[in-house]
Amino acid sequence: MSGMPPRFAAHPQTAYGLTASLYACRTTWEGHALTHFYCIASDSDFMMIVMAKDIQDYEAFTHQFFFADKNVRKFRTSIVVSTEKETLELPI
Repeated sequence: MSGMPPRFAAHPQTAYGLTASLYACRTTWEGHALTHFYCIASDSDFMMIVMAKDIQDYEAFTHQFFFADKNVRKFRTSIVVSTEKETLELPI
C-alpha cells in the first residue's frame, strides 16, 4: 500500500442528523477525497473515510464541512497508520 495518500477516519456527531452541509460533503468530495460515508450506531453519527494529500488537506476538509456546520456538535479523527487488510471480495 505504499504510495497511497494518508487516510483519516472522521467521526462527526450532529444535533439533527444529515444536514445540507454534510450531504454536500458526501456529494462534493465523492471521488476526490471522501471514499466511504457511513451512518453508524455509535457515540458519533457518521463515519467517513477521507483520503487527503496530507494533514493540511484533511484540516481544510474539516474546516469546510465540520467547523462551518453549526449542526456538527463535535468530531474526532482516527489516522490510519497501517493497512492490515483491504479487499472488496466476498467469499461467495
